[in-house]
Amino acid sequence: MAHAEREEERLLHLEEEVRTLCQQIEQLAAQIPDERDRAYAGVAQECLWTMYQRACERVAARHAAQKNASDGSAPAGRDECTC
Repeated sequence: MAHAEREEERLLHLEEEVRTLCQQIEQLAAQIPDERDRAYAGVAQECLWTMYQRACERVAARHAAQKNASDGSAPAGRDECTC
């Protein structure tokens, strides 16, 4: 179970990093005069959060598969991110 705890810790750290990057992107975007160029900041933030969400989903699926393998259950469907 230590591996699962390490993965959860990594996801928490990743979430903090994504939040920090999004704040930096917002600060940078505030200095850009062209509205169209500032719109890229929102796209960049969406991409970061999508990457984070997908990482959460992969970890949840891996945990479910490991749990099913250890208790002999049938494979479960794709779990939602709970982080």
